[in-house]
Amino acid sequence: MSRSLFAVNGSLCIPTDIARLMHVVEHARTNSLEVAPQPAMDGSKEKSSVNVQIVNSMGVLQSMKKTTTMVKLSDFQEAFNKWIEKMMAGYDEGPVVFDRCIDQSLRNKTWQKRANTSIEYEIHPQIKLTMSTEELLSASSTKKKLTCMMG
Repeated sequence: MSRSLFAVNGSLCIPTDIARLMHVVEHARTNSLEVAPQPAMDGSKEKSSVNVQIVNSMGVLQSMKKTTTMVKLSDFQEAFNKWIEKMMAGYDEGPVVFDRCIDQSLRNKTWQKRANTSIEYEIHPQIKLTMSTEELLSASSTKKKLTCMMG
């Protein structure tokens, strides 16, 4: 899954990992995002700002806690979608960035060291959520499958 980001000036940024992408996004947030002047009702031209929220999907997944209403993975997916919708309130645009979960990446190796267990799960919407969110996200192969399902 490739990811890229277009700048206002038309250039294309193709970062090699999510950390670099988020760095570009944070840098862009410090600069004002402006859209070309749009004709107003009275015929004059006004500059308008675009309010953009970029969502790190894996960060959202990792911060979600399983509730009693989440019986199956499809319930978890629905809660994820609702969480994203809440985050987008008040924003004009909201791209959701999914991490590729590369097995040999330093980030993945660090995550594996932090995890108490690493259990691989088969991912499908009807799987019963008998495990915690941390256990579900403990193996990079499971995160990859979950990313495909959520994205």
